[in-house]
Amino acid sequence: MIVYRERVLPSVANLLLPLLLFPSVFAVMLPIDATLALPVASLCTLAFIAVIVNSSPVITVDEKVLTAKGATIETKFLGKAEVVPKEEIFREMGPQLDARAWLSIQASVKGLVKIQIQDPEDPTPYWLVSTRRPEVLTKLLNSNI
Repeated sequence: MIVYRERVLPSVANLLLPLLLFPSVFAVMLPIDATLALPVASLCTLAFIAVIVNSSPVITVDEKVLTAKGATIETKFLGKAEVVPKEEIFREMGPQLDARAWLSIQASVKGLVKIQIQDPEDPTPYWLVSTRRPEVLTKLLNSNI
């Protein structure tokens, strides 16, 4: 049974950017075929928005497994989960980032959780996971340990 699920969508501002595609496609199609300009521009814009939404990372937690961006790990191998303060996000994802870390990042989302990995056979030291509800995810993961 899934106890937590979140699709980490881009911010509203990032979802508005694809709307700029509409006038561009419309302007290109208008001289070619005026009757097709509106439907093609609409279809291209909707398809682009669908790709953005469907490619957004998904976080799920059930009694035994954490999944983020397609990677899974049993909760028994999770160490401490902590919310990364907003002023520390740049350092965590930049100079302090361990190259072996697993990243499930949505750049426009400002919530970030660092989850320590305690599996002796896994070279990954921790996961960095973007989320809109970092406190909820952290509390849930720390209660499962």
